Amino acid sequence: MLKLSGDCFNGLYLRTLNIAVSTTRTFEDSRIGPVINLGQAYFEISAHDPRLVFLNHRKLNPVFAVVEGAWMLSGSNKLIPLENELPNFRSYSDDGETLNGAYGARLQYFFGINQISSAVELLKADHNTRRVVLTIYSPLDLIKDSKDIPCNTTVYLKICNESLDITVLNRSNDLYLGLPYNVFVFGLLQRQISRTLGVMIGKQCHFIDSLHLYEQDIENAERIVSNNNVEAVRLISNKFTWEYSDAILDNIEAIIAGEFNAVQDDKLSLFLQQFCKKTRGQGKTIQSQLKVSDDFFGFLAFQWLFSGQQNDELWGIQRRMMMCDSVKQKIEQLGKLSGQEIAEKIMELSGQLKGSLTELKAAIEKKSGPYMLRDYDGNEEIALRMILLSAVCTTLDPYLASTPIGARSKQEIKAAANLLNVPPSDLGPLTIVEDELFSTLSKLLG
Repeated sequence: MLKLSGDCFNGLYLRTLNIAVSTTRTFEDSRIGPVINLGQAYFEISAHDPRLVFLNHRKLNPVFAVVEGAWMLSGSNKLIPLENELPNFRSYSDDGETLNGAYGARLQYFFGINQISSAVELLKADHNTRRVVLTIYSPLDLIKDSKDIPCNTTVYLKICNESLDITVLNRSNDLYLGLPYNVFVFGLLQRQISRTLGVMIGKQCHFIDSLHLYEQDIENAERIVSNNNVEAVRLISNKFTWEYSDAILDNIEAIIAGEFNAVQDDKLSLFLQQFCKKTRGQGKTIQSQLKVSDDFFGFLAFQWLFSGQQNDELWGIQRRMMMCDSVKQKIEQLGKLSGQEIAEKIMELSGQLKGSLTELKAAIEKKSGPYMLRDYDGNEEIALRMILLSAVCTTLDPYLASTPIGARSKQEIKAAANLLNVPPSDLGPLTIVEDELFSTLSKLLG
């Protein structure tokens, strides 16, 4: 059995593709065509992994993934929401209107009970129970002539250390097309139930009895393996968490209705509107709005626009942009803290920057000129504190500057300056050198 664990899911997926295309190829017949059969496989995904595949040259359809996840959680078996994003999904329908193996319908009404709500009640009553088994596959599937027989058959749920673990059993999984969506969709189910229970999310495990790669997808798999760097994939994956999925869970009805403008999350709404099938191909108009950042939907926008065009140099640029935004966001958060807390964080960051003042000043003065910064008679620590506090000022929202919130933030920064022996009069936003400032801080603190 292949056991894939100890890495981000994108890393595990890349490793598995590499195994599939690197082994001696022995093909087996299937109803769709020749396959490389990898046999049984086990994937273990950590609680905070972002789950959605973003590998270069694997242009997974993230809008379809979001819609499919919301569709499953709604309990629907209607074809339309999925067909709206992938018209060829109609080929899986027996009647042109519904899908026989719809996971949400199987879990919520197919067997005469709502298995999800029953599971929640059982877990609420007993956090130690091991009886929560959700059934997807029906005995009738053995004899039914259908184009859509469930591949995922059973789900186990249990609470360990106040975290909800999920285990999914799968009878047959297409490595290239099926696995990435399955991990994402059942991860949403896990997060929905964990939120309802008020417990943390735990690990996500998938047991697959037959994992395979179709002959027709080998060339695509080879291209993915050739155009991705494992370290870069890990670095990017570690910048994100699974928390972005909350926006999907909070907007299920609007998503499956295709009313993306009604989604009550600006980033998700903008992303869905721009990259849904209706507007696909026009995505370059939003580069200024959905940029590479710690916002996962902005990152997916970058992937959608440039997947297949990336090389090592572009990956490098992308990583630097992400790291820059990450440091900027970290510093931006300081503006929401008390003066004492700001001072403590600034002392911590200035300690990390010790010995780097010359490089930081050179980057800033390259654009601003030598008059921009004081050197405090060679006192590097005070100079670094001043630059970092000014960086906090730079991230303050100008629209809030004249509001009570803005006034309070400025007051706390001033209090921090007094605690750090930095003259408050020396502080101010460094907007003119903002790009150089955060790019250099990113490199020094990254």
